[in-house]
Amino acid sequence: MSSRTISGVHIYSQNICKNNFSMSVLLERLKDSINIIFLQEPPWSCVRSAPSTVSLEGDDVIGAPKHPDWVCMVHLPCPGEQHPRVMAYVHS
Repeated sequence: MSSRTISGVHIYSQNICKNNFSMSVLLERLKDSINIIFLQEPPWSCVRSAPSTVSLEGDDVIGAPKHPDWVCMVHLPCPGEQHPRVMAYVHS
């Protein structure tokens, strides 16, 4: 993990090892001190179910954890890839 400040912009970088809980804690703890977070190996799983016209259970929405203070920036995986390898969160 590393943290750096460039002209008033606070940047943080960490390998999160696909750990959903660690990612949620990180987003909450850094919301008042960091502007941009770069993550390696972000978690990528079902975050909720969405209403569906074909299934009573709904459709799984796959993605990364969301936080109201952060905007997630990610290039979605290509077909055949399971999840993105890197992503960024920008403090809103």
